[in-house]
Amino acid sequence: MITTPHHEIHEGHAFTCDGNDTAMGDGDTLILAFKTADTTRWVHLTLTGWSLAQSHIDVIENCSWTTNTGTKQPLYNHNRNSSLTSNILEDSTGTFGANNGMVLNPTGLSGGTIIDHFDMGAGKKEQGQLPRGQAEFLLKQNETYAIRQTADAASSEGHIAIQWYEHTGIV
Repeated sequence: MITTPHHEIHEGHAFTCDGNDTAMGDGDTLILAFKTADTTRWVHLTLTGWSLAQSHIDVIENCSWTTNTGTKQPLYNHNRNSSLTSNILEDSTGTFGANNGMVLNPTGLSGGTIIDHFDMGAGKKEQGQLPRGQAEFLLKQNETYAIRQTADAASSEGHIAIQWYEHTGIV
């Protein structure tokens, strides 16, 4: 039996994006920010992260950041034979557009609601080790999100990896 996430890979609707920082000091952050499209092709997101020292990750919904800051981080289709692109929107050029990317380390991240928080490093269980049913978020359409990793110790290295598929909702 093929699971829905596996099926979405074959259909070309599954994507990935990641970011890393090799020199995080205590309190430094690593951020991937994006907006979901105003469509019923909803984002089913999972993420993982790791760090050399203690850190934590927050998933923030309905947040804002200074537009036209940060750098575009590319998205990749899991099906390397597919030419389909994600509906994820980014604003590194000043306006939200379907530019097949997320914003890495935008400035001025503020507001929003933390909808998930987990600790990692120093023997903590990373989010990517949880079963998909416990780790997956079905994100709101037309909403901003940021995945923020914060170093809780000096001399750390951080990494965030986001995986998602886009599937038309049934509600």
